[in-house]
Amino acid sequence: MLRELRNPLRQQFVRTGAFSEYLVHQVLRLMIERCVRLDLYMRGSRRQLKSQLIWLIARLAESYEERQLPRVAL
Repeated sequence: MLRELRNPLRQQFVRTGAFSEYLVHQVLRLMIERCVRLDLYMRGSRRQLKSQLIWLIARLAESYEERQLPRVAL
């Protein structure tokens, strides 16, 4: 699911100007790697998942911008 939404999510963050494209790309890459390692899968509606992903990506990107280790459980 993350791989499928990667480009639209990245474009959405870049359009708003909240974070750099590089930072969003790296956060998404790390999230995808983590999901694969933990064998996570999607449950629930796609619409709800997308809004939750936007929130999660923003929190992780903020943590990385502040040079803190993210403390968000996946």
